[in-house]
Amino acid sequence: MGVLKQIRRSGKSWFVLLAVLSASACSKWQVGMGYGSSPKQIIAIATGANHTCAVVDGGLQCWGNNLNAQLGIGVAGGVAISPEQVIPPNSGVTAVASGENHTCAVVRGGLQCWGSDAAGQLGNGAATGVVLSPSEILPPDSGVTAVAAGSSHTCAIVNGDLKCWGRNDAGQIGNGGLNNVPADAPSPVTVIYGGVTAVAAGASHTCAVVNGGLQCWGSDGSGQQGNGNPTNNVLIPVPVSGFASGVTAVATGEVHTCAVRNGGLHCWGSDGSNQLGNGANGSTDIPAAISPLDTGVSSVAAGRLHTCAVVNGGLQCWGSDSFGQLGNIPDANSESPAEILPANSGVTMIAAGDSHTCAVVNNGIRCWGSDGYGQIGNGLPNSSLTAPSASIVTGITAVAAGESHSCAVVNGGLQCWGSNSIGQLGTGATGGNSTTPAQIIPPSSQVTAVAVGDAHTCAVVNGGLQCWGSDQRGQLGNGLGSSNPNPEQIIPINSGVTAVAAGASHTCAVVNGGLQCWGSDSSGQQGNGIPTGNVTSPAPIFPPGSQVTAVAAGSSHTCAVVNGGLQCWGSDGSGQQGNGNPTGNVTSPASIFPSGSQVIAVAAGTSHTCAVVNGGLQCWGNDNFGQLGNAAGGDVNSPMEIIPLNSGVTAVATGLYHSCAIRSGALQCWGGDSFGQQGNGNPTGNVDSPVTVPGFATGTAALATGANHTCAVANGVLRCWGRNLLGQLGIGEDGIVRSPVAISL
Repeated sequence: MGVLKQIRRSGKSWFVLLAVLSASACSKWQVGMGYGSSPKQIIAIATGANHTCAVVDGGLQCWGNNLNAQLGIGVAGGVAISPEQVIPPNSGVTAVASGENHTCAVVRGGLQCWGSDAAGQLGNGAATGVVLSPSEILPPDSGVTAVAAGSSHTCAIVNGDLKCWGRNDAGQIGNGGLNNVPADAPSPVTVIYGGVTAVAAGASHTCAVVNGGLQCWGSDGSGQQGNGNPTNNVLIPVPVSGFASGVTAVATGEVHTCAVRNGGLHCWGSDGSNQLGNGANGSTDIPAAISPLDTGVSSVAAGRLHTCAVVNGGLQCWGSDSFGQLGNIPDANSESPAEILPANSGVTMIAAGDSHTCAVVNNGIRCWGSDGYGQIGNGLPNSSLTAPSASIVTGITAVAAGESHSCAVVNGGLQCWGSNSIGQLGTGATGGNSTTPAQIIPPSSQVTAVAVGDAHTCAVVNGGLQCWGSDQRGQLGNGLGSSNPNPEQIIPINSGVTAVAAGASHTCAVVNGGLQCWGSDSSGQQGNGIPTGNVTSPAPIFPPGSQVTAVAAGSSHTCAVVNGGLQCWGSDGSGQQGNGNPTGNVTSPASIFPSGSQVIAVAAGTSHTCAVVNGGLQCWGNDNFGQLGNAAGGDVNSPMEIIPLNSGVTAVATGLYHSCAIRSGALQCWGGDSFGQQGNGNPTGNVDSPVTVPGFATGTAALATGANHTCAVANGVLRCWGRNLLGQLGIGEDGIVRSPVAISL
């Protein structure tokens, strides 16, 4: 669960549920290890008026408004600004529907509902007011395959038949009656006898695909029934004009309807906010073809006054954009379909709420529009996004940042961006910059870690190691001393590689509990006791079985966590070895913390080092820019406590002149801020003690610091900030960015 926090907005008190995710990460300069071991599987998404739910790994997560317990988290009131687990993974959840103030989910062929029951929309036969947690309406194996939720009514497909319940003031239940007495238990819809494959519930009307044709009923004041003969209410299902076959999907808004027939899109009903997308031809009571969406449409979603469709793997939206719900920067209403994401972007699902929109893109969830109740789910309350730039539950498991390029492990694959002057992005080409992420290794390739040096990159892939980019000092480890813009196998797959670190021009990898290093040895950073200049192939430093669990590579020094202790070697000009007696260079590993000291992570910057020790943080080395976080200044030759023991510190990363750590799920940074690397939006020179980065008070799960930029994952969203002159932030443009910006992966 999360932490309930009270905030005040417009004179009212709201309770914000801040989701606290575990942060078991180990991060360092150029290396950020994230959470989770396998990509999430998202199979359904639903948006209510002001809340959102997604079926993930057979469980259910919800976020947004919880005033009527529509999130199902056991309490009523407040909002959740990040996804909350409602039903555990592997519970057999296959579908979800979100109404105005209630939610229902299909679980193992049965149905569970929760939230407001004021109109009997939960179907429990009681109309009890509010239900705080998922409550069984139909038991498992009842044959439930789909569910739809309107403002205050619900429908479910059960063994091919359709049952509806809840408010029936406009005939939306379809039982032939019209009354204000709620039907508070599932009841069959009149004149439909099997063959139902899809159902959609609007504010007060309902439509269903039956044997390939489309039928609608309920309110018809704006022609939303599509039968060419609008009346106030339609009490039983009536065929939609010209839609006797070929219908595959249907969506219902407040007063309009859209359906996919033979791959093309048709809409009808009110067009008061251009939600029909027919080029301002106005409202219509019969289906109107939406040009140019006459082919390739796979699904459609209708919000209150806007509409979106998945077209050839891309996304197009139109209608009202008063809250940025179209995602078409600059935000403005659109009377015709506007391309939001181009074809072949990996869009598979779409959902539209009152004034926000969510899509599943490459198995990640992106939301935009109104966020007054946290319905965007990005951990930043009351943020209004005008483009689909925040991605949640995407399977981001690691992030790394170097001098001028960055990489992220996403769903077992790898994406990189920034400078490519020597082929360090791994695209097969050399030169130029990439200001947006490029796919280097495809998803599901078992990429588990990545490290980024000044001009080279290495990734752990299926227990082996691949490297690419500059090899001027042997840092690729290919034994050739020649650069390569393509990923090259350095250590074979299934070799037991678990971690990798990249310094300015040297590399180290943890292999079967031992350590191997290669590349530049100008300052003894190889740790072999006999500096030889360059080492062009992996050479053992600690033998297998030495219980090495983490490694960090700075500009010209190296540290490794060995059996819970810490050993360091290499350059010591500023006390970065932490041995209390700077001697210039240390050519063999020397103990800084003895075995069993509960060291779990280490980070090595240009001339300073930090280590997570027993839940606290200790740092040493150069402090000219406040990068040690102790306001000491100058050089510190021995470890100094920055954050006390047992303070929940789980990860640390060090850049050129700044440092960051994850502490009890919060991200804190300190040190130099000349390029905005602190992320506070307000350049202050140097920050000499840890300060929480705005928007990262909870849920931080992965962290990386480049020379002068920072990237972090919180609540499933990757954001970067700081120096961006070579595109290393991945936001599609260059320049200095002083506040965290979401990255689209």
